[in-house]
Amino acid sequence: MKLAPILIQVYTRTQHFMNCVESLSQCRLADQSHLFIVSDAPKTEKDKKAVEEIRAYCRNIKGFAKVEIIAHETNLGADESGNRAVKRVFSEYDTMIYTEDDNVFSPNFLEYMNAGLSFYNNNPHVFAICGYRHPFVMPSKYPYSVFTSTMTAAWGVGWWKEKQGAVDFTKTDYCKRKVKKKMAHLWHLLMASGNVYGDAYMAYHCLKNNMVNIFPIISLVRNEGNDGSGMNCGVAPKFATQEIGSGNEQFTFIEDLNIDRTIEKRLMDAIDFPFQIGYRLFYAKLRFKLAMTIKMPIRNFVIKHSSLNKLYHFLKNK
Repeated sequence: MKLAPILIQVYTRTQHFMNCVESLSQCRLADQSHLFIVSDAPKTEKDKKAVEEIRAYCRNIKGFAKVEIIAHETNLGADESGNRAVKRVFSEYDTMIYTEDDNVFSPNFLEYMNAGLSFYNNNPHVFAICGYRHPFVMPSKYPYSVFTSTMTAAWGVGWWKEKQGAVDFTKTDYCKRKVKKKMAHLWHLLMASGNVYGDAYMAYHCLKNNMVNIFPIISLVRNEGNDGSGMNCGVAPKFATQEIGSGNEQFTFIEDLNIDRTIEKRLMDAIDFPFQIGYRLFYAKLRFKLAMTIKMPIRNFVIKHSSLNKLYHFLKNK
């Protein structure tokens, strides 16, 4: 089995990055894997020291078959920096494993990822292999060691060159009402500023093309970056304490790609972003307004008609 290379994207979070690399180096198959690291140039003077520290650390990384540093000389921003690195990796390989700098891994993470990429290599309905699973309780009678979902999780994800390259990372479709309705469960990935995460584009691509992503029933990745240090993360300590696999789990990949609706609902509920509260409050208010729109005309009609008004008070006092 040809192993997928690994790409880590990093900027200035030195300790998170060091934890990520150390954890990854302890995974089985790491010593046979090509590791790419993309480091963006400092945007401001205050970022310069951290970027230099990270690049110095990268030059001494051990535990991998090969380490290649993609060090940008000018600041490109997270999106462009990552996109260029992905293109660089895919110029040499047909698959890859991508992670950000704030993840740590179970010892069998690379085994699971490579086995999944190999198993579904020729399956047009599988978009990605995800190593992270949001914290929710799996149904007790679920019989398999992996499950499917239209959602994706970039905290440790395996891609194929052709499938990842087919995603349209534009916002055109997001402006259409019918698409918004179809994507109702994806709006948590829209920021208030109007920015769209790559996860949302990929999930929409899966919806549009009848594709799914493969997840383990127990997470093989823990995210430690929801501590206020990241660009798109707030503070959510529960992620840093999430239980992950011991490394002894065995995963059997499934041919049946039908989505388990109970798992899908629990997954959506587990995605704990402020949007979840916002849209629930919005729809609660909307339901109240609709109720008042219907209730008040009926109430006024009854008041104006004495016979109905008498009947109302009679029934009310029964």
